[in-house]
Amino acid sequence: ECVDSGRGYVDRWGRCMSVIISGSNGITLPANAGIEFGISGSTNDLDDYEEGTWTPVLAGGAGTITSQTNAGQYTKVGNMVILTGNVNITNWGNASGGVILSNFPFSNAAMINLVGVETNVNGKILSGRRTGTGLTNCDVYYYDNSGPANGGTSNWNMIFTVSYRAA
Repeated sequence: ECVDSGRGYVDRWGRCMSVIISGSNGITLPANAGIEFGISGSTNDLDDYEEGTWTPVLAGGAGTITSQTNAGQYTKVGNMVILTGNVNITNWGNASGGVILSNFPFSNAAMINLVGVETNVNGKILSGRRTGTGLTNCDVYYYDNSGPANGGTSNWNMIFTVSYRAA
């Protein structure tokens, strides 16, 4: 049996693991430890959880957007990443062509999917996806296939959610 004053210990298949239990922090596991569901090995381990902020960046396929205000949050559970954010373009500058949302906090291991809405100019639903691996960006299109989501006008605002599996 594993016992230590001030810490809880778990005896698991002959191994002892430190688990810190405190009133204000809940349960704290040591670094590089996780929660295992079942006994089939690491494929069922929950070994990563993270929340934070990131700065989404919107760019034209060509040219430069000269003024944008951006805010984003992310949650990563295991290898699943959920990004949410808001991008407001106050001056499209000389940007033209397609629109790319970039600067994702983790590179991808599988397809990236985006859904959103443009809220100030036309209220159109936005969609996007990117295939390949090792990427941190996604193309953005109007859902009705009326072209890439290039507002071309000031005060264009995009609210979005992106999901993908991290590499």
